Amino acid sequence: MSKRKLIGLPIWNQGENSVGATKPYLEYLNRFGSVVLLGPDTFIPELDLLVLPGGKDVFNGNKEEFSYMNSDNERFLEWFDANTLPKYIQSKTPIYGICRGAQAIFRHFGMPLVQNIWWDHGYSKDESDLKAHSINYYGAFRAELKSNGYLDLPKQIESFHHQGLLANNISSEFEILATDGYDPEGYRIVEFARHKSLPIIAQQGHPERSWGVLPEYLINSLLK
Repeated sequence: MSKRKLIGLPIWNQGENSVGATKPYLEYLNRFGSVVLLGPDTFIPELDLLVLPGGKDVFNGNKEEFSYMNSDNERFLEWFDANTLPKYIQSKTPIYGICRGAQAIFRHFGMPLVQNIWWDHGYSKDESDLKAHSINYYGAFRAELKSNGYLDLPKQIESFHHQGLLANNISSEFEILATDGYDPEGYRIVEFARHKSLPIIAQQGHPERSWGVLPEYLINSLLK
């Protein structure tokens, strides 16, 4: 029997006197391995995958832009980003960032975030909040997916946020895998991005809610 992969998930506020993680993240990540909860300063070199969860906006994602729309930052995840995430990056631990976690990755690598996506970034109307707007796959990634048997790619994505990364602000260290399909005057938001030399992938949306084929493929690619 093969050993289950060890997946680290940082904790965040769950109430006035509680910290931890939510059931959707635990249920989703349990598909890929055994989940261990990480304190703000917990570094485990043996992790097979570090997952940075969603949540409140990262603090000061863009020093050149101020917006009243930013939500209160999550202090435990902020501490983790500043003090512990660099250790995992330096140790080349595979990392998958979700929503706020993707923004934390972008911030770490010096990419400025739009703190208020003022144009229509999509609003989901269905029961599961899974179809907010269309998705645009970049050519090389589309070819990669098709070569691995993913022929019927999703045409919509469950990403609807007021903070994100513009495609033209991506670092040269990263490759864009997909953006949203709405492009008013070049304002296209990065939905999936991958580091070119480190095992790091960022997703603006929420796989713990959609259980889609794209994040499953990308997470498994990191676990390999």
